[in-house]
Amino acid sequence: AIHTPSDLPKIGFKDLNYFVGVIGNLLWVATFSMIKIGTDHLSEKSKLESVEKEKAESELSSLKNQINPHFLFNGLNSIYGLSITNDERTSDSIMKLSEIMRYVLYECNDEKVTLEKEIDYINNYISFGKLRRKHVDQIKFDVQGDIIGKHIAPLILIPFIENAFKHGLDSQIIDPWIAVEINIEDKELIFKCSNSSSKKKDILRRDNGIGLANVRRRLALLYPDLHQLNITAQER
Repeated sequence: AIHTPSDLPKIGFKDLNYFVGVIGNLLWVATFSMIKIGTDHLSEKSKLESVEKEKAESELSSLKNQINPHFLFNGLNSIYGLSITNDERTSDSIMKLSEIMRYVLYECNDEKVTLEKEIDYINNYISFGKLRRKHVDQIKFDVQGDIIGKHIAPLILIPFIENAFKHGLDSQIIDPWIAVEINIEDKELIFKCSNSSSKKKDILRRDNGIGLANVRRRLALLYPDLHQLNITAQER
């Protein structure tokens, strides 16, 4: 049968308002649900990012704190060695150690420090190292380039210098030496730390030490895809 428009059921004004209201409510529920789902997704993403950030900051703090006791132990041991022989350099050593610890404990709480302060710290560390060692003429520290206005993660370079002192000067080697170079080229920092060693294989084995492992992890967290680290054994 064919129905003409006049045969179809009539929809009154009240019925029309009812249907419009139902459709409107459905659209509102659907829209609210989509917004709620989107909001929940953003909230979960924000929470995950916050957790990851806190985890990274906690890990960085832990890695940095593993370095501090090492500084203090070696420093006090060095001063003790000078004091029992009434060495006139004892007071200078205490002053240098005080400056080193002040920097480590009070000025390295931020993620980045000025490159000037970090280089001053390295210079103090090397000067302190010279006070208790022979062969001071074989300890070289050179900085090239503009360091003003640059920033760097604190204590990121010092483990290499610590290793150089330990394995380059404090081991039983004839004519030991250390060479530390920092070169600033625009926004790039090139750091090179070299030291004498008795055996190449010893250097490569020490590459897996705790100090260098910490540096690798900090570099990965702070400078992802923005750094290169090469440790090699070669003839001077």
